[in-house]
Amino acid sequence: MDMGLFDGGVTFPEYLKQVGPEFRQRYEKTGLSEVTKAKLKGLAAPRKVVAFSEGYCPDCVAVLPYMERMKEENQNIDYTVKHRTGNEEALVEAAGESRIPLLLSFDENGEPLSVFLEFPEKLKDEMRHAAIEDKKELVVKFRAGAYNDMIEEALVDLLRI
Repeated sequence: MDMGLFDGGVTFPEYLKQVGPEFRQRYEKTGLSEVTKAKLKGLAAPRKVVAFSEGYCPDCVAVLPYMERMKEENQNIDYTVKHRTGNEEALVEAAGESRIPLLLSFDENGEPLSVFLEFPEKLKDEMRHAAIEDKKELVVKFRAGAYNDMIEEALVDLLRI
C-alpha cells in the first residue's frame, strides 16, 4: 500500500471542524442498524480506510458519517479523511476517476480490499436503468437518506466483513 494515501489525513471529528454544519447535523442523526452492528462485532482484523471528500459535496455528507459510526462500533477500523482537492491524481490512480466520496479500504498488511465510489453499487445499478428524470430523483432521495440501508451495506462490503 502507498502509505502516502494516509499522509495529511485527519480524523472524522477533525474533519467536522473544517466543513459546514450540514456534516455535523447528518452525523448526529446517523445511526447503524442492529444487523450492521452485529456484523461489525465480527471484524477482528484491522482495517484502514481513507476517504476523499469535500465539505460542499452532498454525497459525502450522506456517506462519511456512516464510516465514523462503524469506527465507533469497532476500534479495528482506522479511518482517515482527506480532501479531494490536491489529491486528484491519487483518486484517479485508485479508482480511475476523481469522483467523491471515494473510500478505499486496506487490510492489516496494507493490501487493498475494496473501493466505494460516489454511490452504493445497488443504487448505481438502479441509475443505469433509469430515465434521466428518474436518475435525478434517485440522487435527491439518496441525499435525503432514503437509501441509508444501501450505504451501510456498501460500507460493510468495503470492509470485507
